[in-house]
Amino acid sequence: MGHDNQCCYNSDGNLIETNTKTFGGTANRYHYKGGADDNIPYLSNIYDDVVPYMYCCQYPVHYNLDVDTCQRFLRRRPPSRCSGYIPPRSASSRGDPHLVTLDGLDYTFNGVGEFTMIKSKDNHLILQARMEQFKDKHGTLKQASVITSIAFRCSNDSDIVEVRLNEIRMCDVLINGQLLEFMDTNTVDVEGATIINSRGNDTNIESIWTSVTCRYPNIAVNVTAMAKMININIVIAGNSLRGFVKGLLGNFNGKQSDDLTNADGRIIPINSSLDVIHHEFGLTWQIHASDSLFTYPVGKNHQSFQHVDFRPIFNVTDQCPGNVADVCGDDQACRFDFCTTDDTSLAESTRIMTEEIEVMAEVALPACGEPGNITNGYWNFTGKSANLLCEENYISNGQTLIMCSDEGQWSVINTTCELKPCDDMSNFTHGYWNVNNRSADLVCIDNYLTKDSIVLQCFDNGTWGIPVNINNVCQRIACDLPEPIDNGKWNISGRSAELVCADHCTLNGSSLLNCDNEGVWELITSACLRPVSMQTLPSQADTKILVQVVLPVVVALVLLIIGILVVRRVRNIQKYDEDQTKYEFVKNSNQKLDSACYTTVM
Repeated sequence: MGHDNQCCYNSDGNLIETNTKTFGGTANRYHYKGGADDNIPYLSNIYDDVVPYMYCCQYPVHYNLDVDTCQRFLRRRPPSRCSGYIPPRSASSRGDPHLVTLDGLDYTFNGVGEFTMIKSKDNHLILQARMEQFKDKHGTLKQASVITSIAFRCSNDSDIVEVRLNEIRMCDVLINGQLLEFMDTNTVDVEGATIINSRGNDTNIESIWTSVTCRYPNIAVNVTAMAKMININIVIAGNSLRGFVKGLLGNFNGKQSDDLTNADGRIIPINSSLDVIHHEFGLTWQIHASDSLFTYPVGKNHQSFQHVDFRPIFNVTDQCPGNVADVCGDDQACRFDFCTTDDTSLAESTRIMTEEIEVMAEVALPACGEPGNITNGYWNFTGKSANLLCEENYISNGQTLIMCSDEGQWSVINTTCELKPCDDMSNFTHGYWNVNNRSADLVCIDNYLTKDSIVLQCFDNGTWGIPVNINNVCQRIACDLPEPIDNGKWNISGRSAELVCADHCTLNGSSLLNCDNEGVWELITSACLRPVSMQTLPSQADTKILVQVVLPVVVALVLLIIGILVVRRVRNIQKYDEDQTKYEFVKNSNQKLDSACYTTVM
């Protein structure tokens, strides 16, 4: 005993699933209200549960620490799935007692005396209430009653806790008849229960709230004491007392139809008049002196507070103050109290309590069980409705709210959790994205090209990875140089060109030429014409051809002729030299011959 599992709710009031969401709740070693011999209320929970969780899970996230301490903590403290958590059932009494049973039946019983509110069938758990006739601010008794004291026992072995109005301190808390003083703390452990007392500013007290929580069974009684009355809210956790209690607050069996079962076991129809409910149901739960848990002031006893013959007002339609609508609005219980007591504070407290009851009703136990599984999502259900929550990067493609019918069936589930749709792709300069499912291809508009093929993928969170400087990817198709023009030249500027004719030449046609989007120049129809006196002169193109082609040929021919002449001259010189040599040889030979001949003759 004394431990618990923490279940957390988001800002919309929906239960956070611990199996898919971080910080959805953890298992606690010690309940913050105590509940065991070694459990010091609040301190044990802070030291052994809150601080370890903060250190292991919260601080690393806050300081961006890359550690797995939270996972190790959750392995040691694995939280249960809070989706299996059974919301508590509540019952209440407010104002000129308007009671709401544990099964949700709202009815009015304003007797005078001491009555059994809740009693377990084994007579261990008992809650009793003392109802007294209401007095207005002038001390005049009204035909209405309010609760002025409650007495509560968790079990045969537990202490009896009594909370009753006090004209000076507003209320007193007694343990087994002894006054309990809340000095340095507002929490006190007694045998079988824990008491929490919350006081406002001592100089301006409007109410005092006291909570009595049993260690077993799982029930808490919350008492709000005001100057003239006490309002009660009872909360039962789980199903441990289901079908095991009786009294003015019903039998807790899931059916309203038999909540008005009197002490003799007879069921009073829930559509009976207030008169019938008062006499045939409510008064039967008046307790005997031997069963009373109350203590009594000096000079009074059990009988001093009984008034069996008291007859309250059952019909208030003709005696309501004129400002009832301003005080109560549409709250019928508030209107009833205002009309019977003419007391604004009583009526307003009833209205506030009604609002609290409506909130508690929203977390009533669902009869349909857990809805079916949803891929990439889960159901958070509270009361008789369930909200679909998709995991991160997923969204619902249908309804997110289903309702539990009175027959115990969830409404038709026609939804799934799908990846977030991709963001719209905005066009860019000279191009756009061709999106196909979760990918996109870059396409340039006409007359623009891109060097590289670019394909983007959509991330799970629906965003695209857009390249940097995407506006400069698509470039316009370039234009080549236009064809040359005789006696003129082109001055090019961007995708246009201007024809400028040579000196003494005349432009025939337009001087402007444009390049289309595909990089092709317009057909050239313009020309630069020479004057008539210059028609016999070679054109610049002819001169260019003469210089570049004919002249080199002529030069080559001249050089060839000169070469041939030089070769022939060299050969002639060589032949002359040969002939001269032959001549000298012959001449010398003849001289020698003549000499020889002369010698012989001699």
